[in-house]
Amino acid sequence: MTIAFDLISDLHVDTWPDFDWTYQATSEICVVAGDVAYDHELLKKTLTHLGSQYKAVFYIDGNDEHRDSLEHLGKSYAKLKKLIKNIPNVVYMQDHVVVINGVAFVATNSWWSFDYDSRYSIDEARAKFENNYNTTNIASTNVQQAAINDAKYLETSISKLQTYSDVKKIVVISHTVPVGDLIKHDQDLTSSYRINTSINSMISWALDSDTEGKTVAWCFGHYHSSVNETIGSIRYVCNPRGRSDTPWHRHPYYPVRIEV
Repeated sequence: MTIAFDLISDLHVDTWPDFDWTYQATSEICVVAGDVAYDHELLKKTLTHLGSQYKAVFYIDGNDEHRDSLEHLGKSYAKLKKLIKNIPNVVYMQDHVVVINGVAFVATNSWWSFDYDSRYSIDEARAKFENNYNTTNIASTNVQQAAINDAKYLETSISKLQTYSDVKKIVVISHTVPVGDLIKHDQDLTSSYRINTSINSMISWALDSDTEGKTVAWCFGHYHSSVNETIGSIRYVCNPRGRSDTPWHRHPYYPVRIEV
């Protein structure tokens, strides 16, 4: 049985007028791949609105939701889970797997591993990130550890899903870019250390655990241009709105409908 869902990400509602998704839904399910808002009350308002437009909203956080608390990332996650817990029709996907009609949705932020571009050592990339974000070594350490933990979580989850005969297909959701080849053409990124804060080079290793070849789609955000590319048997899709105060945004903005 085919199911469909809408993919949106990087709404950055802080930088736009009021977010109104009324009559925009093309299916009953929405996947939100992170970076909705810095402000948690605005995040809650946006997810509540999306929950009124869909029967189910599968949300994973982005780095923006933790922007001001990177030095206390564990507490930030606890706060986020509490905030979202009781929003109708919204599922916070961190540490959750949802199965619908034989399709498993597994998601994690994924962060970034600071190591994609070998022109920069990990230490150099971390130092540039700390300077750009006006933060500390504790923050970059937390991000790097979260990237490792999220990669392990994806690998474990996909491995376990191989043992469930009722799971026929898998859709992976991450905020961070999973495969560097998808964005290496972008000269704005490749000319900067920022490509090392765009990709988690470890998360794609989780596909080695997919011995049954169940993964059919990988949805992601973080990158502010659209991507819709198939590599092997997996469709990689990114559908960001972007910040209104940068050239990397899309207006008008619509969901991408994905059928599995």
